[in-house]
Amino acid sequence: PARLLYERAADLGLAQAAMALAATFDAAELKRPNLRGIQPDAMQAKRWYERARTLGAADAEQRLGRLDRN
Repeated sequence: PARLLYERAADLGLAQAAMALAATFDAAELKRPNLRGIQPDAMQAKRWYERARTLGAADAEQRLGRLDRN
């Protein structure tokens, strides 16, 4: 549901949608309160952060670096 909406928005070129979608797969982001029951997937997180970087999201590079270190 939410992931599908983020993916559609990212496909339309919205960098922040790609960032939001990546965060739904990012273990570090999923540690935030009220985000229980969602399984992380580092490969998907990386894929969407890379897309966000391509679309111009300035903070995507930092999150990609964090993924690479973990």
